[in-house]
Amino acid sequence: GSSLEGDKLVLTADDIARYAALGLPQLLQQAAGVEVTSTGGGDSRAQIRIHGSRASQVLVLLDGQRLNNPQTGEVDLGEIPLEQIERIEIVRQGNSAMFGGNAFAGVVSFRTRALQERGYAGLRTRGGAFHSARGEAGGGITLGRTGLHLQASYLQDYSQQDFNFEYDGETLTRQNAWYRNRKFFGKISYQGHRQQANLRYHHRRGGQGLPSSYFEAMPHDGAFSDGASDALQLQHQWFFSRRGYLESSLGYHHLTTTYDNTRAASPFLRYHTRQENT
Repeated sequence: GSSLEGDKLVLTADDIARYAALGLPQLLQQAAGVEVTSTGGGDSRAQIRIHGSRASQVLVLLDGQRLNNPQTGEVDLGEIPLEQIERIEIVRQGNSAMFGGNAFAGVVSFRTRALQERGYAGLRTRGGAFHSARGEAGGGITLGRTGLHLQASYLQDYSQQDFNFEYDGETLTRQNAWYRNRKFFGKISYQGHRQQANLRYHHRRGGQGLPSSYFEAMPHDGAFSDGASDALQLQHQWFFSRRGYLESSLGYHHLTTTYDNTRAASPFLRYHTRQENT
């Protein structure tokens, strides 16, 4: 069971499957009091708020591992591998006493699915306007009677997003509005007579163009932002009796964000910044 307490809403695997095609932001916004804002394409740069809070006041967990940026306190929901999630718990009230300041407004906990006895494999693609394309592949397998289960998935989506608009009697084009996201998820699980262990790795990289204003007189110069996230977690449970067990967990989370405009014609407009957090 979950250790989260309070005004809790649970989204099951059926709920997730019903809205999965719309993306994680639209799925979470089905919950009353939850707001998701996005400043990028697809699921990138999407942040969750509860009852009008700041994004840094909502704690986000993936299999119990904190995903909040240690510097800003925020979470880009693009890090969440929705295709691997089977349960979401949303606590719409503060849990600061239990989880710290990041949980001032609430907690959102994502649980990845466990592989059943039978394996699976899947491939999905789709396309749309603005040269949008999305593809994902995944699968899982159980290795005989060893108790080992292997799961992996990969997703990539891209969209150009440039569009024409009318200004002062002219037809202009807003350029450099592209985005690209790539995600990889891998999980190794072991279930024995008295022990269970899970090793999970998740990588996500997302980039997007930084367009100028709506005036072609202000060139964009190919400015872009790029972000990468690597999360690794090892969990182990030892059941020493029917009613008792010991649980241990080790986690590693590395975030990198880059902003670049080094191709600007004017040296006064050039910049390159890189931020890393672990």
